[in-house]
Amino acid sequence: MQIYKENKNTIINFPKGIKYTIEDNKIIYGKIFNQKNIAVGLCAINMNIHDCGNHMKVDTKFSVIYDDTPDMYYINCGEFCDSGRKFNRLNLIIFFYIHQVNIHLNIYHI
Repeated sequence: MQIYKENKNTIINFPKGIKYTIEDNKIIYGKIFNQKNIAVGLCAINMNIHDCGNHMKVDTKFSVIYDDTPDMYYINCGEFCDSGRKFNRLNLIIFFYIHQVNIHLNIYHI
């Protein structure tokens, strides 16, 4: 956030997070989630983000900077989610495979 400290009265939007669910008292991580203007990914410089109105429409009222830094939040899916987001096991398998490939590439500096 320090890189944005001079951007007064601006909203910083982090659209990239990770889905998760809870099964048998364990956290299960899912696929990467990417949604602009999602409330959990918003913060404001020199303003109270909670006073900015409908989070899905902040880009119509305020200056917004979209920061594509990955994994900025975890977002719940499943029975504990109040907005009805579903957790898809297929996404979990794909995410795990991609994660393992990335680890392999980093080990060998590819």
